[in-house]
Amino acid sequence: MKRKFKSLLAISLTIVSSSMYVSCENEGDFQKEETHLSDEIVSAPKEVLMINGQKIHVKKTATEGKYLVENDILMDISQMEQYYKPDAHKANIGQIQWRNIWPNKTVYYQINPRLRHRGIINNAMQIITQQTGIRFVNSTGTGNYIDITSNIYGDNSSDIGMTGGRQELSLSSASLGIAIHEFGHALGLAHEHSRSDRDQYLVVDDKFWDKPFYGYSYGAFDFNSIMLYGSIKLSNGNWSFVRRSDGQPFRSATDSRSPRFSHGDLAVLRALYR
Repeated sequence: MKRKFKSLLAISLTIVSSSMYVSCENEGDFQKEETHLSDEIVSAPKEVLMINGQKIHVKKTATEGKYLVENDILMDISQMEQYYKPDAHKANIGQIQWRNIWPNKTVYYQINPRLRHRGIINNAMQIITQQTGIRFVNSTGTGNYIDITSNIYGDNSSDIGMTGGRQELSLSSASLGIAIHEFGHALGLAHEHSRSDRDQYLVVDDKFWDKPFYGYSYGAFDFNSIMLYGSIKLSNGNWSFVRRSDGQPFRSATDSRSPRFSHGDLAVLRALYR
């Protein structure tokens, strides 16, 4: 077997695994497809921060001191400084200090009562529990919990892992796939297209996405991962942001009619929550 890698913000160890690939798609298959997560990237106003001597493209958020990294991951400066350390990903899973999992496989949450798509959110949590055994428990608003809301910018975003105290998960899209994607971040999953080996499998437009500086890798590259953004069809008819290495576009698993964590996603979550 060939040793490959899979994204993970927590660890940079490798396992022997086999890769699952979706079949090639032609452009006609995408005429009516929506890639909600990817569409947010095209018009996203960004600024550049210097973090550990590196240029990092971020978006401002409504939360003071918080930025969107990689389009939908909430981080403050101190978290980015830890994230972009060259040695931050060489430690074993139990030695990572800046990213925490939820103890006892239990996630506490509150849903803003003004959200109209609460049913989709509850469905996403039910699917995740069925797939992983991770429980979601309604919070009293104290301790460590996720506040599920919709922010003034109308984006979809989440902190990575359990950050302590109140943390925000914004869901402005009434999409089951996007809800599962953002909960994936809240549980500790990274983007599949931020893997250190991504250029072996993808062509990524650097106007929209920074090159990965260090490897967040675990397992085989997974085109079925719900943490992988899909291709964008621009107004001029060209495909942009991300395509397969052969130039063909592909859709994101977030747009599936039955979105779920892939086998690769579940392997990472099992490593985190063992």
